Amino acid sequence: MKLDSDLSIRNAELLYAAFENEYEKGADVSLHASDVERIDTTIFQIIVALKMKLQSENMDLNIIEPSAEFIDSAELLGLASMLELAPNQH
Repeated sequence: MKLDSDLSIRNAELLYAAFENEYEKGADVSLHASDVERIDTTIFQIIVALKMKLQSENMDLNIIEPSAEFIDSAELLGLASMLELAPNQH
């Protein structure tokens, strides 16, 4: 699933619904985050919830090619290790 460049609370409901659809497929979920230029805390909360839900079912969340903004924001929120992002991944 490819993430948009601007991820804010305005599109949180749509993103949540898209994540639910991915979860219901019953397989690992990959988020392509190379285009992310802006991401807020609300979206990270949804991503973390998806990761935890997948893990509870023995599935994984993979974040593919995260942008520098995605990684930097995750680091600021203390979520980089939980989301398995390497500090120099960008």
